[in-house]
Amino acid sequence: MQCRGAVAAAPPGAFTLVPIPFANHSAAWVLRDLPERARAREWLRGVIGPRGE
Repeated sequence: MQCRGAVAAAPPGAFTLVPIPFANHSAAWVLRDLPERARAREWLRGVIGPRGE
C-alpha cells in the first residue's frame, strides 16, 4: 500500500497506517466490529488508561 501523500501531509510523530477492508470507507469504520478497531481502542487505552481512572 502506498501512502506517500498521507505521510507527507502528516505532522512529525510515530504513526501506523492501517488499511481498512472497505473500498470506499468513511469515518464510520470506528463503529464496525473490526480487528483494526479493536487494535485502535487497545492503543488508546494504553495511552490514556482504562475507562474510569
